[in-house]
Amino acid sequence: MNATDLWTKYVAWLERNAPLAHANLAGPASAQEIAEVERVTGYALPEGVKDVWRLNNGQKETMIATTTNDAVVCIPTLSFLSTGLTVSIWRVWDQLRRTDAGIEELQSGGSSPEEGVVQPLYTHAGWIPLWSDPTGADFIGVDLAPGEKGQVGQIINFGRDEEEHRCYAPRFEDLLQILLDEVESGAWPASERTGSNGAKQPWLGDPQEHFFNTLYARWKARMPADPRELVQNAKAVIKAREYQRAGELLAQARSLGMKEGGVSWSLTAQAFAGQEQYMEAETAWAEATRLAPKIAAHWEARIDNLVDNLRDLENADAVAVAAGAAHPDAAVFVLERARIAYFQKEYANALPFYARYAELNPDDASARSNHAWALGANGKVDAAVAEAGAAFDAAGEDGGAVAIEAGFYLYALARRAEQPERLARLRALLDADTRTDDWDFDPIIATAAAQKHPEIAWLPKLANVANGVAGIDQLAAWPAWTAAAR
Repeated sequence: MNATDLWTKYVAWLERNAPLAHANLAGPASAQEIAEVERVTGYALPEGVKDVWRLNNGQKETMIATTTNDAVVCIPTLSFLSTGLTVSIWRVWDQLRRTDAGIEELQSGGSSPEEGVVQPLYTHAGWIPLWSDPTGADFIGVDLAPGEKGQVGQIINFGRDEEEHRCYAPRFEDLLQILLDEVESGAWPASERTGSNGAKQPWLGDPQEHFFNTLYARWKARMPADPRELVQNAKAVIKAREYQRAGELLAQARSLGMKEGGVSWSLTAQAFAGQEQYMEAETAWAEATRLAPKIAAHWEARIDNLVDNLRDLENADAVAVAAGAAHPDAAVFVLERARIAYFQKEYANALPFYARYAELNPDDASARSNHAWALGANGKVDAAVAEAGAAFDAAGEDGGAVAIEAGFYLYALARRAEQPERLARLRALLDADTRTDDWDFDPIIATAAAQKHPEIAWLPKLANVANGVAGIDQLAAWPAWTAAAR
């Protein structure tokens, strides 16, 4: 359908549904008035634009940002500009382009999300206003100087508050079809708004809505998804533990040219890990740490994946060394080095790291308990007992796993005279169902054996109870255990 037919149908709709807006339509523009627009701007107008002006030269009364009149609009929430107003508004912007001292800064602030379609400027002589926000210097108009991927005559937004320019329609006729579809849907009925004097004034459409928003929504619906929004959606579904969906969103973002960075790769790693694809998670974490080495959390998650999921301790240690180099003041990577040595059963290597971590965290009961373990595992009995005692006291009687671990070290390594009291305190915790989980007491038991602990035969069974892998009834036949009851 051509512009004349589309506009004629729209005008008929106005007459039936918004008679006051219809009554405000101006009569036809003359050939001279239309030619004046082309003469002043220096651009040839699309025939469709001229055809509509040949039917109606804007509005009889027009409300724009520089006027105070409360004229009813003839486009939903927008004023339909006459040839004369188009020329006067264009001239105001042309003067700004030619004389404003800050024009270069303004021009650099313009942009377009469709690369190459609209020129990334704030204003251009080839942008001809047709419809205007009645209360602001913002316009829907025809672009006669498009980007290399655009087309002459496309419809765009521009103006004082419209720094991001989008192609809302490829031709003026397409804009008219959108207008006709919108009003025929019932979305823009005749209405009223509060005018400048506080009185009710006739209007077209909900005063709280804006036709700019409708054009934007239509544009958004037909545009490819924004990779940045897909990444944000992936972050949200990861929080909801929808890991497969997160992976799909990230894959889609990459297909749309997402700029890769530490965040995108960390989300990818989390999506893989959530699906128990741990090798793929390691590859993603490696990219995250390469691209954003200053984000300590990425390194920590990568090491945890290598240790806890892949059990690749050799690579985990190499990564922990790199993490420590990138974050020399981060205590967490000291602990990671200690933890890796623990799993490797390299007790001598673990000791300096557990010692350093305890030094950095002197009030942390867990840090001191782990240091006590490392001291005991390396046969440093007196130091282990002292550190375990400090950890036990810091944890308190209800200190959970830390109190169980430290209590075990104290019973296994303390002097013989102290052992009954230490066992009694440990039993009180175990009777209260306090446990640790999968902790390696074997090196402590080995040191206790070397110290000729009198109850060495029962220590492995006690360790199993402490770890929760055996019931407390397994100790019922142990005389020392019975004596330790309180």
